[in-house]
Amino acid sequence: MAYSAASRIWYTISHGILNEIYYPTIDRPQTRDMEFLLTDGETFVHEEKRDLERTFEYIDASAAAVRLTNADPKGRYKIIKDIIADPHHGVVLMRVRLEGEEGLCRG
Repeated sequence: MAYSAASRIWYTISHGILNEIYYPTIDRPQTRDMEFLLTDGETFVHEEKRDLERTFEYIDASAAAVRLTNADPKGRYKIIKDIIADPHHGVVLMRVRLEGEEGLCRG
């Protein structure tokens, strides 16, 4: 995804994660599979791209900005990611929020 053909940075999204970032050229990715591994330390380990249910939406139709929401199938937590690329600079920004059950989501 890029703002236009003149963008300095391109990225791809698949399975609810940021897959690849192409910069400074569009022929070789510099980043692959930026995802989270989640666990409660006792009963489960989830790989974000394999184990969660996902939704995709555009934040704004006029911007290269998307929202990915990845949710635990049992409803215990969800990860919300807003991703945007700067069309004039080599920057991809990702804001991440973890929401869930009391006591499950802690840093």
